[in-house]
Amino acid sequence: TIFTDFIDFETNNGQYFSIDSSQTFNIWQIGKPQKTFLNSSYSSPNGIITDTLNDYPVNNISSFQIQVHPSAGNCWGMGMMYFYHKYDFEQKKDGGYIEVKYDYDTTWTNIIFDTDPQVGTYASNMYTSKDTIKGHIPAFTGTSNGWVRSEFNWRWQIGVKKPFHDFLSIRFTMKSDSNNTNQEGWL
Repeated sequence: TIFTDFIDFETNNGQYFSIDSSQTFNIWQIGKPQKTFLNSSYSSPNGIITDTLNDYPVNNISSFQIQVHPSAGNCWGMGMMYFYHKYDFEQKKDGGYIEVKYDYDTTWTNIIFDTDPQVGTYASNMYTSKDTIKGHIPAFTGTSNGWVRSEFNWRWQIGVKKPFHDFLSIRFTMKSDSNNTNQEGWL
């Protein structure tokens, strides 16, 4: 069985993802980007972006998450997530990173350190443990060269490890330090 879905922020807003409302100053928004570099979404007209108009603020942590639920009867032989994104951050200081957790785990794990897949994880155009921001957090940092297609895979069992779990949560987080460099953020 193959499970596929597509989030374009036009037709199925909120079906699989949510912006973290517990973060008082969360700046993720769904809308039409209106900045200099982050000036249009990949799936026009809307995208999910760290504020459609303003640069990201100092000392900010903002997140949104996606939940992946296996459908009934799905063996989940391999799972893949890919996305198109652009970013503009202060190099090595500010950035965006991706974390995962299974079911109702209480802690998040940076995607590049996830040890739960049965056979291992494959990634393309992702950051590495050497691409870090303040706090030694592996993340996308600096400014992308236009649109980037990033991808990560779980082989054999996406979101279901022994004992089998019901779902996988994937969280995208933008984090900034105390230095204001007037940069645009993540789209």
